[in-house]
Amino acid sequence: MELDKTGLNDRAFEAFARTSDREYFYLCNMQTDVSRWSRNAVERFGLPGEYLHAAGAVWEQHIHPDDRPLYVADIEAVFAGRKLRHDLLYRARDRHGDYVTCSCRGVVLKGEGGEPDLFAGMITNHGIVESIDPVTGLYNGYEFLRALRASMRLRRRQLVLLVGG
Repeated sequence: MELDKTGLNDRAFEAFARTSDREYFYLCNMQTDVSRWSRNAVERFGLPGEYLHAAGAVWEQHIHPDDRPLYVADIEAVFAGRKLRHDLLYRARDRHGDYVTCSCRGVVLKGEGGEPDLFAGMITNHGIVESIDPVTGLYNGYEFLRALRASMRLRRRQLVLLVGG
């Protein structure tokens, strides 16, 4: 089935989506329930594609089970018209199965007739900020060990070089 991408192919979305590794942008047409997600979100979380139908339900499966009830209640309130803003902190599972702390902020935009037509927002991955050394741009010790363990689980050959001591 071809997805209706009306209102989702905007050059501004593309520009914002390419500006950061730790922010993931999304834009949802509230009439068709088709969303566009930045490619870095698709890659980080293993989403089925850049364009998704019923993305709220797809994304819900990535939310930590303890955080899901709050997420579901808030998204339902937005799409039911009881709220115009979404602002939550929760844990989301990435493509490796690790949970990272994310904050999600979204806003309902109204069309020319005053009816809600787009839901746009940004998810910030706080794990990336905490896992990258700002001076070297390399993983910090914790993230390095996480990546090493993940690679070992996949039985990949590895070489580790320790400099200094």
